[in-house]
Amino acid sequence: MTEELIRQAEVRAERADTEPQRYYWEDYEEILSNWASYAVSFDAEGMTVSFSPYELASYAAGAQTFQVDYSLLEPLLSEEGAELLGLAEAGA
Repeated sequence: MTEELIRQAEVRAERADTEPQRYYWEDYEEILSNWASYAVSFDAEGMTVSFSPYELASYAAGAQTFQVDYSLLEPLLSEEGAELLGLAEAGA
């Protein structure tokens, strides 16, 4: 999961025409590796990890939100986790 969040952060920095270490705090990879300590939610599309302003980047960069599709998340879930999220096949 951390690798996906770092990938998304790097893409976002690239779109802003800057390096990730300039767009985010220098230790952004370490912060992202602790993603489960921040706001995590689930919806029909997948998992959302949100960081408030100043947690990952400057206030000017705003809140940072990362979406992780269930196709990436599902292989990491236990059977119970998949069931709780409505991903388990009926009768499986």
